[in-house]
Parts: sequence; C-alpha cells; structure tokens
Amino acid sequence: MGKYQKFEDLPVWQEAAQLYNVVHDLLEQRDLPLSASFRNQLDRAAISISNNIVEGFERYGLDEQLSAIRTARGSAGEVRSMLSAIKDRPKLTRYSGEMQRIVALAESCGRQLVGWARAVDKPPGERQSSESERVRREPGARPRS
Repeated sequence: MGKYQKFEDLPVWQEAAQLYNVVHDLLEQRDLPLSASFRNQLDRAAISISNNIVEGFERYGLDEQLSAIRTARGSAGEVRSMLSAIKDRPKLTRYSGEMQRIVALAESCGRQLVGWARAVDKPPGERQSSESERVRREPGARPRS
C-alpha cells in the first residue's frame, strides 16, 4: 500500500464504497420484499467493509492492521452470504442484476483484501516497508517480530 497517502486513494476502498452505494440503492427500492432486520444487517455489513479498510490503513501496528483487513474481508463475505441466501426467491427476480453486481463487488473486495493481508503479513525480511507505513509509523514504535 506504499503509494497511497490516504485511504480514499486505495482501489479496494473505492470498490467497497461503490459496493455500499449499490447496496444502498437496492435497499432504497420501495417495493423490495426484505424484512427490516435483513435490510439493516445488509446495510451494516456493506458499510463495515469500507470502514474496516480505513481502520487497516490508519493503524500503526501490523497486528491491528491485519485484524481490520480480515474483518473487512469477513464483512464482504457476509454481504455475499446474505445475497446468496435469498437469490432464488421469486419476489426478488427483478432485483437479480443488482444483487449479482453486489456479489461481484464483494468478491472483488475480498480478493483485494487477501492480497493486502498477504503483503502485510510477510516476514520483515521479505516485506518492503510501505511508504504509508514509513510515513505513519509512530516514533519509537517497535517493528513487528
């Protein structure tokens, strides 16, 4: 993530924000036959992806960073699971295109998050210190062992 100075520049954050907006557009559909609790959980899982990406980007400690990245990936999986569980409901047929787009965006976010986690989780000798890590490292912070 070395070339990124702010989270808004991260391609994975941009895609997660797009995913949230598509989810939000779906949930704003007047006649969407989903319970209030399902809508609420889908909304919360979708926004959790981008919020946890930010947490990962803004953290100094590698363990904290990895935890946030993994949580974001888990939220992307939750979005996929929720939509996969309801995809065959006849009342949702007219929304299938939007639902497929959301699933595809969630899958893409998940793949990018795996790549980020792998890059961060390399042993110190194999990892290139990212520019964002160097810029944001707390003075006196101990490197991960």
